[in-house]
Amino acid sequence: MMRNSTANGSTEAGITPLSRGELVPQAFRGVVASVFEHAANIRPDDERMLVTLVTRMPAMSARALLLPRLPCGLRAGATVNAAHGRIVFEGSEGGPIRVEDSPLYGGRIAAAAVPPGRPVVTALRRALGEHGAPNGLLGLVDSRASTLFSRHAARVLSGGDAFRRLSELVGLGPGLTPSGDDFIMGALAGEALLGAHDARIEPSAIEKRVAAGAVTTEVGATMVLLALGGRFPAYISLCAQELAAAEARSRTGVLRKGTAPVDPRQTRMMVVRAVCKAVGYGATSGSDALVGLLWRLAASVGD
Repeated sequence: MMRNSTANGSTEAGITPLSRGELVPQAFRGVVASVFEHAANIRPDDERMLVTLVTRMPAMSARALLLPRLPCGLRAGATVNAAHGRIVFEGSEGGPIRVEDSPLYGGRIAAAAVPPGRPVVTALRRALGEHGAPNGLLGLVDSRASTLFSRHAARVLSGGDAFRRLSELVGLGPGLTPSGDDFIMGALAGEALLGAHDARIEPSAIEKRVAAGAVTTEVGATMVLLALGGRFPAYISLCAQELAAAEARSRTGVLRKGTAPVDPRQTRMMVVRAVCKAVGYGATSGSDALVGLLWRLAASVGD
């Protein structure tokens, strides 16, 4: 196994990702922008979007590398050089990361054969009210969780031009990924799940606002731009798929003759499990993304 020499003469085995996002560039130079316990962000010199190192599958995206651990000694400000299937962190003990044979992650959400209907949407709303993070934009679902940000979002989304004004939520709220960005990503995930026949969101307005600069964080901008391209982090992609599965399950007794009617409680439990897994991502990111997903699905059923 390849080993990397460190300043004190010790060695560290190169790290092989468990998965590589399909949009992670093969070669680039950049700098480590930020380091956290389970993630680090790299800012390439010549690209708009970050490359992220993550150690937890829910955070996986098309611009991320899923690692068993972060490189030792990784620090903000370190120079990064990616080439020939390796990512090297200059001036750091960490690395290299060896990416050539890593399985790919795309992050696309397939349109559901039968889009979630009113019972699944109702179950999603109820589950979010019971399990969503009590800050961020949960106030759009449960008035008891009202915040300054959720009240502003409610004003933006009121009226018949909500889909046109969705871009005004870019950068709304504090945090590494602002609540408004998470909401938009969830809404785009809902639109992907519904399929092209129910496309209502205007992506150009959102992209233009993100491109304006200084409107949101680098992480938020990256996630919104990925979502505009139909690429979503694993936690929201999995939740969308599970909602589609809940809808298919709820219709089993109708679509297949000779089968017993499906117990509605089973469908609700499938939705609750999907919600509980997703809202655990970040402080409010998972919850805010599901609020956006709910908003988009609710519009499709006239709810």
